[in-house]
Amino acid sequence: MALPAFQRMHERLIARLGDQAVLRTNVPCTVNIEYGIVVDYELGDDKFQRSEYAAVVDIANILKQHNPTPGDALVMALNSDTPGTATGKAYVIDALAGDNGFMVRCVLRSA
Repeated sequence: MALPAFQRMHERLIARLGDQAVLRTNVPCTVNIEYGIVVDYELGDDKFQRSEYAAVVDIANILKQHNPTPGDALVMALNSDTPGTATGKAYVIDALAGDNGFMVRCVLRSA
């Protein structure tokens, strides 16, 4: 079965490309952040209609096993000497942008 292989792939990828963070004030995790991503928002129910409203946001890629949800606090662990604590930039997960079954893409806003 290919599922365990894909799960290991995502775990190894995030371990190499991610940075330490704390989710919900008590869940240490590794997060890959994409800074300055342009997101177009849709108006109405027509999936092919593109709005003129766009935003530049930061996106966090978090392993699904950590169960990130909108409203969760996310703090990047910069200069943290104690595991499970963070002293870096604070975010709030604003929305979920994607889920491939192993990793969740989260739209962030500054806390």
